[in-house]
Amino acid sequence: MAFRLPKACRQFFDEIVTTGSAGRSEENKFIWFDAYYLCLLVGLSKSKISPDPSLLEAGDFIDNYPEPYIGSRDYIAGLLIATEADRLGIIKEDANALQKLMLDYVDYESPNRLSKFGIDTLNQYAARGAEVIRDTLSGKPSSLEVFIREYFIHFETGDFL
Repeated sequence: MAFRLPKACRQFFDEIVTTGSAGRSEENKFIWFDAYYLCLLVGLSKSKISPDPSLLEAGDFIDNYPEPYIGSRDYIAGLLIATEADRLGIIKEDANALQKLMLDYVDYESPNRLSKFGIDTLNQYAARGAEVIRDTLSGKPSSLEVFIREYFIHFETGDFL
C-alpha cells in the first residue's frame, strides 16, 4: 500500500520539484509529495476520481507520508472519508453507512492510516486532480512562486471546486 504518482503530475511539475527526493532540501522546497498533495486537494475538491489505472505511474513513489506530512495523515484520511461520503450519497445521519465507509478506507495500524482500498482511492483522486490542474492552469510551471499564485487563484475563483 503506497502512494502512486499520477503520470500527469510528474510531467507537469518536473521543472519545479526536487528530482528523486521525497524529502525537502534548502535549495528546493517543493518535493514530489507536495505535487501529489496539491493534485489530491483538487481531486477531492472536485469530488471526482479517475478510475483509469493507466493515469498512475506503474510503481509506487513513496510508501508513507514524508516527515512534513506525518502530522496531517489523519486529516487527509478524514478528507477522504468526507469526500467519499458526499460522492457516494451517504447522509451524515446514517451512522452504520459512515462506519462501514471508515472501515473500508481506514486502517489505523497502517503507517499512512489507510487501507489498500483507501490508498487506491486517494491515488485516484490525485490522478483526477492532476488532470484538472494540467487542463486549467496556463501552462507547465517553471517557477514555484508563479505556480503557487496561479494554483490558489483557481481555488479562489472556483475553477477547482
